[in-house]
Amino acid sequence: MLWASYVVFDPGVVTHPAFLLPWPYVDGLRFLRANDSSPRWAYLLGLEWYGHQWWYWPATLLVKVPLPVLPVLVAGPFALLVAPRQARREVGLAVALPAVALAVFTMFIPPDTGIRYFLPVLALAIVVASGVVLFARRYAGRAVLAVLLAAGAVMAAGSFPHSLAWTTPPFTPGYRFASGSNVDWGQDFYLLRRWTQGRHPFVEPHVAWGLGPVALQGARPLPSATTARITGWVAVSAKLLTGRGNDPPSWLRGYCPVATLGGSVLIYRFRQPPDLSAPIPAEPAGLCGDSAYSYRVPG
Repeated sequence: MLWASYVVFDPGVVTHPAFLLPWPYVDGLRFLRANDSSPRWAYLLGLEWYGHQWWYWPATLLVKVPLPVLPVLVAGPFALLVAPRQARREVGLAVALPAVALAVFTMFIPPDTGIRYFLPVLALAIVVASGVVLFARRYAGRAVLAVLLAAGAVMAAGSFPHSLAWTTPPFTPGYRFASGSNVDWGQDFYLLRRWTQGRHPFVEPHVAWGLGPVALQGARPLPSATTARITGWVAVSAKLLTGRGNDPPSWLRGYCPVATLGGSVLIYRFRQPPDLSAPIPAEPAGLCGDSAYSYRVPG
């Protein structure tokens, strides 16, 4: 099946096998070993660390999954206790057991980068959670379940069209509570390209792998030196502010952005040069609600 899936898209792979496997598959494994198997900086809920935290994945679900859906996911396994024995056995072997195995495997992946690694587990958990209908045999149970699912659906619909950067209330704005692919993976790069026209801003974007170099007309690279005199517009990808230690441009965490693009690109505007040598706070500041210019927020 592995060979067949590659041959469909590129029959030429059969002429260049790699260790009896398709060479693109082996290249992919090498890429994962080089990029996704080593510890790195991570950030969640205002905490920053280097390496891996066992609680990262449960906490990520708390931030990225609509809160009304979480009780349904928790109640799902308990619903199996009242299911018929045959159904309980089938769901346990075909769905619950693979979900547990995938969850354990995923929790030991070194880089804490985002919920995308946990999506297969979440999909299986939703199947298991469908058993909650067994708890809704009475009117009250049906009403509670309907309210939870309706609230979750409204929250999910409200994330459109910037669903990737969405975080569930009260963890908003998302860039203050999450980083990496939980908020920003270059998805709003083209919004940034349109925004830069006519503003001549300083920019430091995150360009996703595979996108390639794309020109930002009129933009200037954001200087990293602490002696640089920066005034005017500044645009920075949210993921570059957190989960990188104190590397530039993390100094921007001390200043409030005046706006965001899609929730993943932070927009600053400086009337006078900021103090790049000042202490860097642990988490980014909220939006400047009372000013058209960015200012340093008291730590």
